[in-house]
Amino acid sequence: MLRAQNRLLHFGILGCDLALIAGAVWLGTTTWARTLVGDVSEVAPPETLLYQIAVVCVAWVIIALRKGFYHSKRTQRLWSEFVQLLESWVMALAAGSLVIAFGKALAFQPMVTFLAGLGGVSIFRLLVRASLRALRAHGYNYRRVILVGRGNAAKQIAENMDSNPAYGIRVVGSCWMPGEEALDTSEDVLPLGDASTLCDAVTSQEVDSVIVTPSVEVRARDVQRVLERCDVAGVRCFYAPDFLHLKNLSSASGSFGGMPAFTFGSKLGSPAQLAIKRAIDVVGAIVGLLVALPVFVAAAIAIKIYDRGPLFFRQERIGEGGRRFYFYKFRSMCTDAESQKASLAAINELDGPVFKVKKDPRVTPVGRFLRKYSLDELPQLLNVLRGDMSLVGPRPPVPDEVARYSWWQRRRISVRPGLTCVWQVSGRNKVSFEQWMEMDMFYIDNWSLWMDFKLMVKTMPALVKGTGM
Repeated sequence: MLRAQNRLLHFGILGCDLALIAGAVWLGTTTWARTLVGDVSEVAPPETLLYQIAVVCVAWVIIALRKGFYHSKRTQRLWSEFVQLLESWVMALAAGSLVIAFGKALAFQPMVTFLAGLGGVSIFRLLVRASLRALRAHGYNYRRVILVGRGNAAKQIAENMDSNPAYGIRVVGSCWMPGEEALDTSEDVLPLGDASTLCDAVTSQEVDSVIVTPSVEVRARDVQRVLERCDVAGVRCFYAPDFLHLKNLSSASGSFGGMPAFTFGSKLGSPAQLAIKRAIDVVGAIVGLLVALPVFVAAAIAIKIYDRGPLFFRQERIGEGGRRFYFYKFRSMCTDAESQKASLAAINELDGPVFKVKKDPRVTPVGRFLRKYSLDELPQLLNVLRGDMSLVGPRPPVPDEVARYSWWQRRRISVRPGLTCVWQVSGRNKVSFEQWMEMDMFYIDNWSLWMDFKLMVKTMPALVKGTGM
């Protein structure tokens, strides 16, 4: 009965979403929308409009269902739901527009339709979310679950459900797994016996779902037995073992080679956020290269006049995932700078594997000016355009440095390197190598598009003031 009601609710929400999307497409064809964007073409006939509404709605259904937009969102955060909505709507509108464009011109204005659809569905979802949470907080539309296992996840789930009645989930009891008898459990959860009594507990407690939360001491075969019992009884089962809770890696479920698998990776945003970051990189690199073209010409002339050596310094660097690429800068040192590096090791001003000398004798007068205003870094916009680097990210290290990294420092190369980063705007040579690494880890673990924007803004004063050396 509960599942039937749940399906009915989701079908109702889907129907309302489709109505709002159809309304957004229609709004994009109105005189107001066409005037807003300066479109003077003729209004499409009704049959064309109906066809295009149908295409966009079908694209929405396919993509939204594929992304799990109509799964239960009892415990999902509001921001996560909005991001999921944004990703689904962008993909659906783009796919629908592409299909329509093969046959005939769009009858609607895409930007007006996008904003109207996003706004309409977002407001509707806020109302649904608020209504359901109010009902659940008053004891309606709730689910009864049993925890199986005494891992830390079990305690956290019990505490979260108890402190958030709007989730509509009641933990009615818990069972322990073999080897967990001596472990503590939440005082507010009723103990129901060991895992062998699970079948009786599910029946007597009228349970909707079982959440398997084993500690790290539990053997895999014991977990398998619990999953098999749930499978035989047809009880929905969730798996939340302690080993999934890692400090610096986010986990997700997926498949690999046709088999279900957990995936772990750095917490660096969703595919949509990374796509936006890459789009910003490409646009920023193109604009930067166009604006800096006079600087390129002036730097080339100055470098050639001084010693007639190569214009660019080309060096192998380590990028995302340990991949090697060639990194470009305007040459700011004498032509035999690399051969002199070993003799200057004694005056290295940074600890760790990094080599840095503020008053490096190998730097030419032209190079000193370029470095002061970070103009020597401009050719790296080509690396950004190629995809080797990003506008914002940890600075790319040389292979020798990476070879001397501690194991925890290797996480620094788990993301695409960048032109500027936390270290660039937070002291540079004034911090130790370990502090530098910690700054990069902070960036990786707390990344957002807003953080990238703030770092780019903070980089500007350093360029203007000439603090690049």
